[in-house]
Amino acid sequence: MTTGNTPSGSPPLPTAPWAQQSGRADTPTSVYSNTNSPVLGAPSSPIITTSSSPRVSTPSRSTSPTISPVSSNISSHSSLPSLQNQTIPPKTPNSVLSKWGIGWETPTIIISCYLLALATALIHLFLFIYISGKAADGKDKVAPQTYISTASNILANAFSFFLKTALATSFVQYLWRLLRVQPMKISTIDTLFGLKSNVFQTLTGAAIRAAPVLCVLSIMMASMAVAVSFPPGAINVVTIQRTSYNSVVVPTFNASFMGNGSGLAANQYALSVLSPVTESVNGSVSGFTSSGLLTGKHSNLLPRLAFQTMITGKAFDQPSPCGVNCSFVVEFEGPTLDCNSSSIDITSSFTRNTSTFFPEFTIYSGNWSDLTLATPALRHKLYNGTYTNANWQSSTLSLLDAELNTVDANLPNETSTLNTSMIQDNLYCTPGRALYTVNNTYISNVLTRNVTTTFISPLTNLVLHTHDNSVIVPGFTNVSGIISGYVFGNVPANWSAEALDYYRDLNMMTILDTMFYYLAGEFTAFPAAVLDKDEERAVNDIDPTGWGEDSPGFGNPDGWSSGAFNGTIISRTPLNTAFTHYTTNSSANPSFVITQSTLNALLQNITISNALSYSLWSTPTNTSTLTLHNIYSFSQPLNLLLP
Repeated sequence: MTTGNTPSGSPPLPTAPWAQQSGRADTPTSVYSNTNSPVLGAPSSPIITTSSSPRVSTPSRSTSPTISPVSSNISSHSSLPSLQNQTIPPKTPNSVLSKWGIGWETPTIIISCYLLALATALIHLFLFIYISGKAADGKDKVAPQTYISTASNILANAFSFFLKTALATSFVQYLWRLLRVQPMKISTIDTLFGLKSNVFQTLTGAAIRAAPVLCVLSIMMASMAVAVSFPPGAINVVTIQRTSYNSVVVPTFNASFMGNGSGLAANQYALSVLSPVTESVNGSVSGFTSSGLLTGKHSNLLPRLAFQTMITGKAFDQPSPCGVNCSFVVEFEGPTLDCNSSSIDITSSFTRNTSTFFPEFTIYSGNWSDLTLATPALRHKLYNGTYTNANWQSSTLSLLDAELNTVDANLPNETSTLNTSMIQDNLYCTPGRALYTVNNTYISNVLTRNVTTTFISPLTNLVLHTHDNSVIVPGFTNVSGIISGYVFGNVPANWSAEALDYYRDLNMMTILDTMFYYLAGEFTAFPAAVLDKDEERAVNDIDPTGWGEDSPGFGNPDGWSSGAFNGTIISRTPLNTAFTHYTTNSSANPSFVITQSTLNALLQNITISNALSYSLWSTPTNTSTLTLHNIYSFSQPLNLLLP
């Protein structure tokens, strides 16, 4: 048996019930000495020891003797039992380690909430992709705007809820881990617990040093409230234009149209008067003559129409047949002018005295020779077998410089000399036929019209070598017309190609007559007088920049008048450069610019106004209608994707 001293820090060992005092004087009566070293009582019988028993040393501070083990042979014949008093050395205690288990609930909550947040974000994305480009209002709307806005807010808040739940759960788990593995001050622990609800705690140095990860999680959870406010702004309602195509019937001009081709229908759709003639008893050879524009039907309507169009400078307006924003193109054949121009320089010098006056300058002259209105003798004299000889001739004077010199200003010997430098523009035009392409565009129900023309040919000869210039059309009149008067036939007549061309070009010539009816004539003027600052009119100064209307002289400026003659209204049309001048600082002096393009612009306006006013002709056309639609537009995807 081995005995020894126990460490001083070890607790006292219990005494075996069989350990008793041996009666030896040097043996302690207790198993523990006063030095707290255990002392074993020696039994009376031999004690068997083993050679392997260790030697027990007494601690340095103990005064107890060192006990050495004693070994002896044990008699196998001893009747007394062996008594062994021994103390078992205590084992060193193990360290107490806690094992922290998180189970399966917490990871499930974190992963589930994260997946739900991801699913909510994807639903939000797919919702915006689905409704993008679809109608936001009207009968075809995908959903009301209020519903879309509400759904977007719900999805954004659901995303925030699930993600914050996952982050908050992770926050708590990570916080407890920190508390287990490292010591912290109570104030630091209090700060860390407050991070989840108060993001400003992340600004403290203790929180950053102790748990930077928790600070990041706290900032992420706090920023959720700001981030979820952006996704609803990713979808917007925008206005776009969509084009639809429809076929509508619109007014047009058709100079060849004559209904069913009977004499009655041809006269109904003609712009001039057609007087039927019968040249055979059975009516097999019949036809018509044209009395021109100035007598018969439309003799008042067409000139008024042309007058209104010319003084306004534009064709009549046309209500939109296709909506507020649309466009359509109409093509038809209409009248046109083919012109040649020339220019010459003119200088003049006129002297006046007390008994004479300066002559007036004819700054415009225009003449229209329509052979359909001429006398029979003139018609045959100017006969052309193919095309018409009708023509327009005009000349205009543009003042380049004017100088007035006065000699011996004292009456009665005063003389004045007026020196002028001018340019004369001459224009010669013949009527023709052109293809009109009229592009009508409506924007907010305001019409913009663009007209282009392509020349086809001159008008056909309207002077015929027939009796009374008559056009032969068999079946144009009824046989009964011989008895009851000139009566139009009501069945299709036998129109020749020449008769059809004549009918077509006669209608175009009638429109030309309406325009030149008001342009033909003259306009006279003097060089414009310069107004003095102190006097109403100056009497001896010339404005070299233009002509003065209604200011003919320098003595008594209101003594007589100049201006339009022979009924011309040219000064009231766009052919006058002062047509749109209506302010005090703009020149109102007349100056005429007459070219092929300006005349054709007037002619086109009159033709279009004629088509709209008469409504005798119509044609189907395709319209392009622009309709404003409010649609959803996923125009700001980053507002949804980045948060």
